[in-house]
Amino acid sequence: MTSVWALAALWLGLALITALLSIWLHTPFYFIRAGSFVSIPALMAAPFAFVFVLIAKIICELVGVYPVMKYYNSPYPDACYTTLLSSSLPALCWSSIGPRPCPTDLL
Repeated sequence: MTSVWALAALWLGLALITALLSIWLHTPFYFIRAGSFVSIPALMAAPFAFVFVLIAKIICELVGVYPVMKYYNSPYPDACYTTLLSSSLPALCWSSIGPRPCPTDLL
């Protein structure tokens, strides 16, 4: 009976690994392809809109992340690092990828 459960666990593990590898390998190519659809002439025709959206994004990150880091008594370099990190990584990956602790890890 244990060999049946071992075989079931093996197949379930292989299915899980296959699914994770599929997502891991497809994600970069998806974003490369999506980035290739950006129209450079349209971007150059409206530089004010591009700069405005970029500045609004940076301000929202500063207003949303930096005060939270200071609330948890993070030193200045760590608070700045985490604020910059929020622009490039999803919030769910902060504690596993970044070398600094996530605010939720400090609770």
